[in-house]
Amino acid sequence: MAKGRNRKFGIRQPNGQLRRPTLAELTSAEANTRMKEISIVIAQPHRRDLIDPNDPWAASAVGRFLLPRRSKAIGAITAAYDAADAYRSLYRRWWALRGVQDVIHDARVTVGSSPDLSPSEQADKDERVRADGARIGRIKLNIIRMTHIGYCVMNNAIMFDVDVPAMSEDDAMTAFGQLAEEMGLSGRPLHPFRASLKTDLTELNE
Repeated sequence: MAKGRNRKFGIRQPNGQLRRPTLAELTSAEANTRMKEISIVIAQPHRRDLIDPNDPWAASAVGRFLLPRRSKAIGAITAAYDAADAYRSLYRRWWALRGVQDVIHDARVTVGSSPDLSPSEQADKDERVRADGARIGRIKLNIIRMTHIGYCVMNNAIMFDVDVPAMSEDDAMTAFGQLAEEMGLSGRPLHPFRASLKTDLTELNE
Protein backbone atom coordinates (compact mmCIF):
# COMPACT_ATOMS: atom_id res chain seq x y z
CA MET A 1 0.00 0.00 0.00
CA ALA A 2 1.41 3.36 -1.02
CA LYS A 3 2.28 5.73 1.79
CA GLY A 4 0.72 9.18 1.59
CA ARG A 5 2.10 12.55 2.62
CA ASN A 6 2.94 13.01 6.29
CA ARG A 7 0.26 14.73 8.33
CA LYS A 8 1.08 18.36 9.10
CA PHE A 9 1.30 19.41 12.73
CA GLY A 10 -0.88 22.19 14.11
CA ILE A 11 -4.20 23.10 15.69
CA ARG A 12 -7.10 21.87 13.56
CA GLN A 13 -10.64 22.99 13.00
CA PRO A 14 -13.64 20.63 13.56
CA ASN A 15 -13.59 19.76 9.83
CA GLY A 16 -10.00 18.53 10.11
CA GLN A 17 -8.38 21.46 8.26
CA LEU A 18 -5.47 23.30 9.84
CA ARG A 19 -6.56 26.45 11.65
CA ARG A 20 -5.39 29.62 9.94
CA PRO A 21 -3.32 31.99 12.08
CA THR A 22 -5.15 34.96 13.54
CA LEU A 23 -4.36 38.55 12.60
CA ALA A 24 -2.64 39.07 15.96
CA GLU A 25 -0.43 36.02 15.37
CA LEU A 26 0.51 37.20 11.88
CA THR A 27 1.29 40.70 13.13
CA SER A 28 3.45 39.32 15.94
CA ALA A 29 5.32 37.01 13.55
CA GLU A 30 5.97 39.85 11.10
CA ALA A 31 7.22 42.09 13.91
CA ASN A 32 9.58 39.38 15.16
CA THR A 33 10.93 38.82 11.65
CA ARG A 34 11.42 42.57 11.19
CA MET A 35 13.30 42.87 14.49
CA LYS A 36 15.58 39.98 13.53
CA GLU A 37 16.36 41.66 10.19
CA ILE A 38 17.11 44.97 11.91
CA SER A 39 19.39 43.30 14.48
CA ILE A 40 21.36 41.61 11.68
CA VAL A 41 21.80 44.94 9.87
CA ILE A 42 22.85 46.81 13.01
CA ALA A 43 25.40 44.10 13.84
CA GLN A 44 27.28 44.67 10.57
CA PRO A 45 30.93 45.61 11.22
CA HIS A 46 30.76 49.02 9.54
CA ARG A 47 27.89 50.12 11.85
CA ARG A 48 29.24 49.02 15.22
CA ASP A 49 31.16 52.20 16.15
CA LEU A 50 28.46 54.66 15.06
CA ILE A 51 26.39 56.75 17.48
CA ASP A 52 23.20 55.57 15.80
CA PRO A 53 23.83 52.38 13.79
CA ASN A 54 20.15 52.30 12.83
CA ASP A 55 20.42 55.61 10.93
CA PRO A 56 19.86 55.23 7.16
CA TRP A 57 23.06 57.19 6.51
CA ALA A 58 25.04 54.30 7.99
CA ALA A 59 24.32 52.23 4.88
CA SER A 60 26.93 54.06 2.77
CA ALA A 61 30.55 55.15 3.18
CA VAL A 62 29.55 58.79 2.62
CA GLY A 63 26.87 58.60 5.31
CA ARG A 64 29.18 56.86 7.80
CA PHE A 65 31.76 59.61 7.32
CA LEU A 66 29.30 62.51 7.64
CA LEU A 67 26.98 61.06 10.30
CA PRO A 68 29.19 61.82 13.37
CA ARG A 69 29.49 65.45 12.18
CA ARG A 70 25.79 66.04 11.48
CA SER A 71 24.78 67.20 14.96
CA LYS A 72 27.30 70.07 14.91
CA ALA A 73 26.39 71.51 11.50
CA ILE A 74 23.29 69.80 10.18
CA GLY A 75 22.75 72.28 7.33
CA ALA A 76 26.25 72.00 5.86
CA ILE A 77 26.51 68.25 6.44
CA THR A 78 23.10 67.55 4.91
CA ALA A 79 24.07 69.67 1.90
CA ALA A 80 27.28 67.64 1.54
CA TYR A 81 25.37 64.35 1.78
CA ASP A 82 22.80 65.43 -0.82
CA ALA A 83 25.57 66.81 -3.06
CA ALA A 84 27.31 63.43 -2.98
CA ASP A 85 24.06 61.74 -4.00
CA ALA A 86 23.52 64.23 -6.84
CA TYR A 87 27.13 63.87 -8.02
CA ARG A 88 26.82 60.07 -8.04
CA SER A 89 23.64 60.29 -10.12
CA LEU A 90 25.28 62.72 -12.55
CA TYR A 91 28.33 60.49 -12.95
CA ARG A 92 26.28 57.31 -13.49
CA ARG A 93 24.07 59.02 -16.05
CA TRP A 94 27.22 60.09 -17.91
CA TRP A 95 28.53 56.52 -17.72
CA ALA A 96 25.26 55.15 -19.07
CA LEU A 97 25.14 57.63 -21.95
CA ARG A 98 28.73 56.78 -22.91
CA GLY A 99 28.12 53.04 -22.64
CA VAL A 100 30.43 52.45 -19.68
CA GLN A 101 29.78 49.56 -17.29
CA ASP A 102 28.76 50.63 -13.79
CA VAL A 103 31.24 48.72 -11.63
CA ILE A 104 29.05 49.04 -8.54
CA HIS A 105 25.71 47.92 -9.96
CA ASP A 106 27.13 45.89 -12.89
CA ALA A 107 24.85 47.78 -15.26
CA ARG A 108 25.71 46.99 -18.88
CA VAL A 109 24.51 49.30 -21.64
CA THR A 110 25.13 49.49 -25.37
CA VAL A 111 28.36 51.22 -26.37
CA GLY A 112 28.23 53.94 -29.03
CA SER A 113 25.31 55.06 -31.12
CA SER A 114 21.99 53.23 -30.94
CA PRO A 115 20.30 52.00 -34.13
CA ASP A 116 16.92 52.88 -32.55
CA LEU A 117 17.76 56.59 -32.34
CA SER A 118 17.08 59.04 -35.12
CA PRO A 119 19.90 61.41 -36.16
CA SER A 120 18.39 64.24 -34.11
CA GLU A 121 17.96 62.01 -31.04
CA GLN A 122 21.53 60.77 -31.38
CA ALA A 123 22.71 64.39 -31.63
CA ASP A 124 20.79 65.22 -28.43
CA LYS A 125 22.38 62.23 -26.69
CA ASP A 126 25.85 63.29 -27.81
CA GLU A 127 25.20 66.81 -26.55
CA ARG A 128 24.13 65.47 -23.14
CA VAL A 129 27.29 63.38 -22.99
CA ARG A 130 29.39 66.44 -23.79
CA ALA A 131 27.58 68.70 -21.32
CA ASP A 132 27.68 66.19 -18.46
CA GLY A 133 31.33 65.40 -19.14
CA ALA A 134 32.24 69.08 -19.13
CA ARG A 135 30.38 69.67 -15.86
CA ILE A 136 32.02 66.67 -14.17
CA GLY A 137 35.41 67.89 -15.40
CA ARG A 138 34.86 71.36 -13.90
CA ILE A 139 33.76 69.90 -10.58
CA LYS A 140 36.80 67.62 -10.43
CA LEU A 141 39.24 70.40 -11.32
CA ASN A 142 37.84 72.87 -8.77
CA ILE A 143 37.99 70.32 -5.95
CA ILE A 144 41.44 69.02 -6.92
CA ARG A 145 42.74 72.60 -6.87
CA MET A 146 41.77 72.75 -3.21
CA THR A 147 42.76 69.25 -2.12
CA HIS A 148 43.86 66.43 -4.41
CA ILE A 149 43.88 63.85 -1.62
CA GLY A 150 40.44 64.97 -0.45
CA TYR A 151 39.01 64.54 -3.95
CA CYS A 152 40.45 61.02 -4.27
CA VAL A 153 39.07 59.74 -0.96
CA MET A 154 35.74 61.54 -1.50
CA ASN A 155 35.36 60.06 -4.97
CA ASN A 156 36.14 56.57 -3.67
CA ALA A 157 33.49 56.99 -0.97
CA ILE A 158 30.84 58.28 -3.39
CA MET A 159 31.44 56.04 -6.40
CA PHE A 160 32.87 52.85 -4.87
CA ASP A 161 31.54 52.93 -1.26
CA VAL A 162 35.06 52.92 0.24
CA ASP A 163 35.28 54.30 3.78
CA VAL A 164 37.30 57.50 4.27
CA PRO A 165 40.66 56.77 5.98
CA ALA A 166 41.11 58.47 9.35
CA MET A 167 44.30 60.19 8.17
CA SER A 168 42.43 61.90 5.31
CA GLU A 169 39.27 63.05 7.10
CA ASP A 170 40.17 66.76 7.09
CA ASP A 171 40.94 66.71 3.35
CA ALA A 172 37.77 64.76 2.67
CA MET A 173 35.65 67.25 4.63
CA THR A 174 37.13 70.10 2.57
CA ALA A 175 36.30 68.19 -0.62
CA PHE A 176 32.73 67.49 0.46
CA GLY A 177 32.21 71.16 1.32
CA GLN A 178 33.47 72.24 -2.09
CA LEU A 179 31.30 69.60 -3.77
CA ALA A 180 28.21 71.08 -2.11
CA GLU A 181 29.24 74.46 -3.55
CA GLU A 182 29.76 73.01 -7.02
CA MET A 183 26.40 71.20 -7.00
CA GLY A 184 24.62 74.39 -5.88
CA LEU A 185 23.45 72.94 -2.56
CA SER A 186 25.51 74.96 -0.12
CA GLY A 187 23.57 77.55 1.88
CA ARG A 188 20.15 76.39 0.71
CA PRO A 189 17.22 76.53 3.17
CA LEU A 190 16.62 73.30 5.05
CA HIS A 191 13.56 71.13 4.48
CA PRO A 192 11.02 71.76 7.31
CA PHE A 193 11.68 68.32 8.82
CA ARG A 194 15.44 68.89 8.86
CA ALA A 195 14.95 72.42 10.20
CA SER A 196 13.00 71.00 13.14
CA LEU A 197 15.71 68.38 13.62
CA LYS A 198 18.29 71.18 13.69
CA THR A 199 16.32 72.94 16.44
CA ASP A 200 16.08 69.73 18.47
CA LEU A 201 19.81 69.10 18.13
CA THR A 202 20.64 72.67 19.12
CA GLU A 203 18.56 72.38 22.27
CA LEU A 204 20.12 69.01 23.02
CA ASN A 205 23.66 70.40 22.77
CA GLU A 206 22.93 73.40 25.03
